[in-house]
Amino acid sequence: MRLELARYSAAPLRELGINPIISLVHHGSGLRYTALHEDTFATGLAQHAANVAERYPWLTHFTPVNEPLTTARFSVLYGYWYPHTADARTFVQLEATRLSTKATRKIIPHAQLVQTEDLAQVHSTPAMRYQADFKNLRRWLSFDLLCGHVTPTHLFWHCLREHGAREEELQTWLDDPCPPDVMGLNHYLTSERFLDEELRD
Repeated sequence: MRLELARYSAAPLRELGINPIISLVHHGSGLRYTALHEDTFATGLAQHAANVAERYPWLTHFTPVNEPLTTARFSVLYGYWYPHTADARTFVQLEATRLSTKATRKIIPHAQLVQTEDLAQVHSTPAMRYQADFKNLRRWLSFDLLCGHVTPTHLFWHCLREHGAREEELQTWLDDPCPPDVMGLNHYLTSERFLDEELRD
């Protein structure tokens, strides 16, 4: 069960023994001071995470950013969701996840990171196989980064560097990973996709 606690009283949950998974950013941009296109997103969300932990210290499971790859794609790559930008440097959500987890654990040391992602598999015609292969590797990128697996030999090390990530930023993930305690692998009716080269409507 995921809840936005700001809208509800948490007391009945605790009284009933319900232990929710707290999602701080869920298919959107979060609080105004955590907007995805702002430089303050990661630090702002970490502050929000600390505020939540201080107010509800009995909570144990947190998802700072739900489906970070999906959020990145739809919010700041395709521009469908707020803030409707087309900035290829999209993985600030994962830095927000790491900082938020650290901030939470300063108050709730045993807090668990529950990381979700839509692991959509892409199929294709032979002509579009290159794009399908790219997307099928990219679907694991959130977990690869969080677990410190994106090394200089990883395909996306160079891809991220080409799109603005500094080498020292990527090295930080190797030196200080933030692996999830629980992985939530989401699957939807639209998760299986097929690409072809036909561009006509």
